[in-house]
Amino acid sequence: MTLATRRLSRPKTSRPVAILLTVGLAAGCSDEGPATSQVDGPVVLPMVETSYTVGQAAGGHWDSFSRVTSVAFDEESRLFILDTDAHLVSLVDPEGELVTQFGSRGDGPGQFRVPQSLALRPGGEVVVADAGHRAFLIFDAQGVYQRQHPFPDGVMAGANLLFPHLDDGLVYAARGVIMQRVGGPGSGPPSIPDGTPIHRMILAGEAAQDTVLHRAWRPPRELGEPGRVQGPRGGVRLPGLAIRAFEPQLHLAVFPDGRLAVADSSDYRIQILDRWGGLDGTVERPIEPRPVTQADRTRERDRRLAELEAGGGPRIQIVTSGGSFDQGDLREMLEEQVQDMDFWPELPVIRSLAVDNQSRLWVHRSGEGRDPGPLDLLTAEGELLGTIPPDALTIPQAFGPDGQVAWIELDELEVSRVRVARLEGLP
Repeated sequence: MTLATRRLSRPKTSRPVAILLTVGLAAGCSDEGPATSQVDGPVVLPMVETSYTVGQAAGGHWDSFSRVTSVAFDEESRLFILDTDAHLVSLVDPEGELVTQFGSRGDGPGQFRVPQSLALRPGGEVVVADAGHRAFLIFDAQGVYQRQHPFPDGVMAGANLLFPHLDDGLVYAARGVIMQRVGGPGSGPPSIPDGTPIHRMILAGEAAQDTVLHRAWRPPRELGEPGRVQGPRGGVRLPGLAIRAFEPQLHLAVFPDGRLAVADSSDYRIQILDRWGGLDGTVERPIEPRPVTQADRTRERDRRLAELEAGGGPRIQIVTSGGSFDQGDLREMLEEQVQDMDFWPELPVIRSLAVDNQSRLWVHRSGEGRDPGPLDLLTAEGELLGTIPPDALTIPQAFGPDGQVAWIELDELEVSRVRVARLEGLP
C-alpha cells in the first residue's frame, strides 16, 4: 500500500452586505493533476466591517505584541489575546481598549514557560496550554490564577490545541509531531506514536479526569539519525526527525453542542463525533487532492531555506535547567534537514477547519502550491451553504457574539496584530 492510497483506507466600513450567487464558478484544472481549488455551488461574497485593530510596531505600548498565537472572545464580546513570546495575556473590551493583562515568564504559580494556546470555558475561566510546564493553567475571568492540571503522562512535547466544552471541562489535542517515552528513565529513546489522541478533560474542582475520545490518524514517521547540538553543559544528541512537507495535518473543531469535527487525511473528509467520541456522521465532497510535482518540491525547499537564511522558518525552543541550546547549531541542523526533506505525495484538500457560534463548518481548501483556495461553509450534516472565493476571506481565529470575528495578522514588519470585525449576511 502506498502513501497516496493510505487515505482511502480510513473508516468512513460601510454597512455590511453579503452577496449570494447561485451560479457556480469553476477554476480550471492544471495539467499537474486534479485541482483542489474548484469553486462550485453558491458563491458567497461577504463584506467585513472592521471594529478595531490592536498591535503596534513601536515598543513601549501595551499592544506592542511579540508573537500572538491565540485569541478568544467571552460572552461580553471582550477579547483575550495570548502573546506567546511575551508570556502575557491581554484582555480588551468591545472597543479595543485594554482592561487588564496577566502572566509573566517563570516557574511560579500563574507564570508561563512556553504558553501555546488559549481557550475560554463557560463561566469565564481562561485556560492556557503551557508546553514548558506540561500543564493547563487555569485563571478566572479577571486573570487571577486558580490552579493547573498536567498534560497526560508520556507526552514530552507538542503544540496543544484546546477548545471550550459545554460541560465542566474542555477538549484538546496534541497536534504536530510529538514524541513520547514508554516506561520510566532508562527505557530507551522516545518513540513517535501512531496516532494523535483527542482528549476530553473534566475540570471539576481541584481534580481533573482525562479521557481519550478519539485517536486521529497520523502519517507514519520514523526517527532518523540523531543530530548533535551544543547545549548549556556540552554537546548533546537530539533524536533525528526528518522534515516532511505537505503531509496531512490534524484539523479539529468543536460545535456549540459539544460534538467534534475531525479531519486527518488528504481527502475532503470530516468525521463528526458525538460528545463521547462516537461517530455521528461524515461530511465529504468529491474533490480530490492534487499530486505533488517536482516543481512543488523545489519551490518548497527553496522557500524554507530562504526563511532560515532570513532568520525565519520554524521556531525551536529547548528549555533546560542549565540554559538554552546553541541556536547556530540548531539552525545548521535544520538546514541539513531541509536539504534532505521528504515530501508527501499529495497536496491535502483541507487547509484549515473551524466551527462558528452558529454551528457552521468553515473548511478552507488548498489552492495552487501553498496559496489558499476557496472557503466552504457547510452544516454539520454536510449541506453546502456556499463557497467564498480564494483571497476573499480567511477563517477567523476566533468567533464571538453577534457575528464578531478576530484574525491574527502580521504587518509589513511581520509584527503581530489582531483585527476584530463583524460579519453579517452569511448563509
